Amino acid sequence: AWVRQRHLEPGISSASAFLAAATQRTSRIELGTAVIPIGYESPYRLAEDLATVDVLSRGRLNIGVSAGRPLHADLIAPLVFDGDWTGFDFSHDRVLRFADNLRGTYLGDEQTLIKTPFGPQRPRLQPYAKGLIDRIWYGGGSQRSAEWAGRNGFNLLTGNVITGEGTDDFFMAQSRLIETYRAAGTQRRVALG
Repeated sequence: AWVRQRHLEPGISSASAFLAAATQRTSRIELGTAVIPIGYESPYRLAEDLATVDVLSRGRLNIGVSAGRPLHADLIAPLVFDGDWTGFDFSHDRVLRFADNLRGTYLGDEQTLIKTPFGPQRPRLQPYAKGLIDRIWYGGGSQRSAEWAGRNGFNLLTGNVITGEGTDDFFMAQSRLIETYRAAGTQRRVALG
């Protein structure tokens, strides 16, 4: 069961909040986000929230994300960002930072410790959701994004919002997108949403 996160549109504005509730009412179906436009999100805070959802679901979460200038930026961005948001980084780098946070890598060196109520701890994203890094899906709608997703080892989530790039035939466009993804050297999963 996949949910679509969008702002200013009827539906779900926070996939993590909705799916956290769904984890308490389901026990076997996989849950997914299709897709979270990462432009408005903090790659670290989003990773924390979704890792929590994955732990609550006992490892059933799939995360779909996309990069690029988010929808309705002229209306929402001044409410989200301090200062001039037009120079803000909406690139694939945000997705890579998000994924790096989910890897559970410790921050600092081996001597870096933080004080917690549980005693000194090596700092890393909490909770750590082992295996979640392998359940990231990139919402690819162009040949460039499909190649990028494959090259970076993400699963590919495609849908009806794609650029035909030389064809008006939906099935041909999808086929080419998947071919480009596979040519990037990955055997990861592909889904049509």
